[in-house]
Parts: sequence; structure tokens; C-alpha cells
Amino acid sequence: MRALLTVLALFPSAVMADCRDEQAFVYETIAGNGWVVEAPGAMSQSDGLCRVTDVVLTQESLVFGLGSVSWRLEGLNALKAGAGRVSIDAGIDDFRFAPRVQDPWLNYMLAEQNRRNLIDATLRAGLDFEAGRLTVDGLKIDLPGENEIALDVAVRGVGPTLLTGLVSDLAALELERMSVAVENHGFADALILGVLVGRFSGVPGSPETVVEATKAELASIVRGLPGDVLPEDSKAALVALIDNGPAPWGRLSIDIEAAGGLPMSGFLALATSTDPLSPDALRDAFSGAQIAIGFSPETGVE
Repeated sequence: MRALLTVLALFPSAVMADCRDEQAFVYETIAGNGWVVEAPGAMSQSDGLCRVTDVVLTQESLVFGLGSVSWRLEGLNALKAGAGRVSIDAGIDDFRFAPRVQDPWLNYMLAEQNRRNLIDATLRAGLDFEAGRLTVDGLKIDLPGENEIALDVAVRGVGPTLLTGLVSDLAALELERMSVAVENHGFADALILGVLVGRFSGVPGSPETVVEATKAELASIVRGLPGDVLPEDSKAALVALIDNGPAPWGRLSIDIEAAGGLPMSGFLALATSTDPLSPDALRDAFSGAQIAIGFSPETGVE
């Protein structure tokens, strides 16, 4: 590997051309999904690593700024053709986002509030079109404060149009394994509470009464799930998560193993089900999978 990097360093113009081709491909792809590249950033390369700094993207009323994006991609032609193998190692530093509104002073305030809310991320992934398999062997998102998301996943049934994000392509995928870990010490609170308020603000009773009643109902549903849907220790972890709600602090982990393949269409059906928490609906969605859930609550002083 060191010898390869030494050779690449001798041909910076060729590497730079590859970097620009890869950057253009990504920008064209995201533009097709409703993004606007307001500032493409400044390109550089070192030891075969492509790097772009000061990128600004927008989507509808949100502005996304990236201090820097670096990557090493193998298989751009395979990615364009939808045949062959692709691998990527990438990193994002100093990523921030903020709403964009019409009022210039409110716009200024929102931008200032998010100026130091910086997010870093790393990604290692591989895509084999011949095998129809996508693996993410390491996605880590380091959020402001003691907050983090980590993901490992392997899916099969991948087609050349996966990047378009069409629901039909997503429904054709089958999950082989997934490991998710979420550390929340405040960052997710606004998202959770925003959804909660939008869902229950019209329900009669005080917010405290409605929330506690909902938590009790959810905990009862989880405790009543059959063991073939969710093991007892995983049910206990989910109940602990609910008890620490509505904005739980701590670490949540979810591990799913499905050697025979777990159709993603089952998750889509679950999302549109009138009773997604019923044992039958969960059995249909997770049939053939082994699930392990853990939750370690924050025990500090509130």
C-alpha cells in the first residue's frame, strides 16, 4: 500500500483529474435528488486522497455547510456502469446545518446558533454489483457533545439504480446484518420532543398525563410481545428505554442477524401498517431474524 501511494504521489495531475471526476459524479447524483450545490468548494489531493473544503449545499429550506470532505474511491467507472466493484473510505469534518428563512435577522440568528454545532463522520463501505451486495463496515457520526451514531450493515439485492433512492429499489433489498449504536446526551431531544408534540398536542389532558399514559401503554405492549418476536432481555431493554423517556439519555444498541435475508419490503409494510406494534405485524417483518437490543441509561444528576 505504501508503494502504491508513493506512485500516486508522482502523478498528482492524474489523481486530481480522478478527484474532479468523482466530485462531479457525486454533485450530479445529489442534484438529481433535489439538492443544490451553492458552493462546490476548493479541491486538493494528497497521497491519493481527494479533499474538498468549504462546500455549501441546500435542500429546500435547509443549508448544509461542510468544512471538508475527504475520500478515497476505487471503482468510479463501476459505479457509473452499475457493474463491478466499488469501495470507499470517506471522512467529513466540521459539518453543520441550519434552516434558511425569509427574515434576514432570524436567518442570522439560526446560523449563529449552529455555527459551533459541528458534526464529524467517517465511512467505510463496499459495493459489489455482481453479487448485488452492499456492506457498510463502519459509519460513525460524531455529533456535538457526548452524542454519537455508529452503524454496520450488509444488504443484498442491490441494483445499479440504487443511488436514485427509488422506493421500488429499496423494497428489493434484503438485510443480512445490522448493528446500530446511538449515544444520546441531549442532541436527539429536540427531534424526539418535536415529533411527540406534533403527534399528541391535540389529545385531551395535560402533556405530562398524556406522555405518562403513552409510556405505560407502550411498555405494556413491549412486555406482551411473544419471545419469538423479541427475547426477554431485549424487551427489558426497550422497557427501560421507554421508562427513561420521552427524551432518554444513554446508549441504545440494536443488533439484527438474518443469514437467510430479511426483506426490506417487510419494513415498508410495517411502516404503513395500521397496527405496526402487533405481534403478527412484527413477526412478518422480522421473520427469520435474531434481534438483540440493549439500553444503558444515563445515571447522572438531572
